[in-house]
Amino acid sequence: MGRLTSSLRSSLGAAAGAALILGACTADPNGTTGESDVRSFAPSFTQSRPAQGTLIVCKDGPRSDFTNSPAGQTGGRFTLAAFPDDCRTVYTGASGTVDITVEEVASSGVFVKTVLQTFVGPNQPPTTTEGTANPITVRINNDVGAILTFVNRARGNEGCTPGFWKNHSVNAPGNQSDEWVTYTAGQYFDDVFGVGPHVTLITALNTGGGGAKALGRHAVAALLNAASSVNYWYSEAEVIAIVQDAYGSGQFETAKNLLAVRNEAAAGCPLPRNGD
Repeated sequence: MGRLTSSLRSSLGAAAGAALILGACTADPNGTTGESDVRSFAPSFTQSRPAQGTLIVCKDGPRSDFTNSPAGQTGGRFTLAAFPDDCRTVYTGASGTVDITVEEVASSGVFVKTVLQTFVGPNQPPTTTEGTANPITVRINNDVGAILTFVNRARGNEGCTPGFWKNHSVNAPGNQSDEWVTYTAGQYFDDVFGVGPHVTLITALNTGGGGAKALGRHAVAALLNAASSVNYWYSEAEVIAIVQDAYGSGQFETAKNLLAVRNEAAAGCPLPRNGD
């Protein structure tokens, strides 16, 4: 698999390492982000305006979860983890134009989004851009300073089963509500996951059997959990990576078990009605 799968493996099992020492900056000591507020995030750091030609990188979320050994700087690329502070100055003193690529790695937090603020000139307000790129490349020069914030949340303990999502879809019997968001029952499994059979998501949920079929049921449920308001363990990208990894390795049962334990989480399903 490619970078997405290797990043997933790192996020699930990397050992703790030493912090990358590149300088620090002042940040809000209470600057944490929970599940309830990540969807309308605004950077909470009391961060002073960066100097021109300077890139500051911040993390917002469960900071103790960032324990991977940083890879350091290689030709303008930084892999950052184990912050001793919320923010880090990773580059200063641009000569001409410099492209800097930054990748965030986490051990148990779920990556949500990036927020990039660019400051052009000494008296201009920042331009703020939100996205989901990781890694992300930032271009700075002697006229621009930038603050890049990686937003994360702690891994959740809720989940809704394949039966719930089957019975709360547009195809649901009776008066049960349609709880699907982002994805639709008529989308094709292989279009969404990049692998697997050319069947609709609702068909995958309704298909019995073991092996890849069992993975299909739990993969669709996991993706819908991750996309919804459920406080779920995995992100959408992680669910897709697990499924792609399974098709690459043939380890369908292992992948199904990873997702099933989260779809059947101890805290249960917070949505209107759980299925069987």
